[in-house]
Amino acid sequence: MQRAFPVSGQVYLSVREVAIRTGVAPRTVKRWIAAGGLPAIRLPSPKCLGHLRIRLSDLEVLMARGTQS
Repeated sequence: MQRAFPVSGQVYLSVREVAIRTGVAPRTVKRWIAAGGLPAIRLPSPKCLGHLRIRLSDLEVLMARGTQS
């Protein structure tokens, strides 16, 4: 189920949605984020462990870099 939502003109995706679009496991997406290869924001939560969101435009940049020879 696609639940991408626009925020201030940007479209954000969940880790799961990025994983589906790229054909990798959600853990791999989290590794890309931890390594700094894919920017992400964390939604606010009481314990500061909110869900990650990735801008669609950042994902497109990552995918374009990966397909260049």
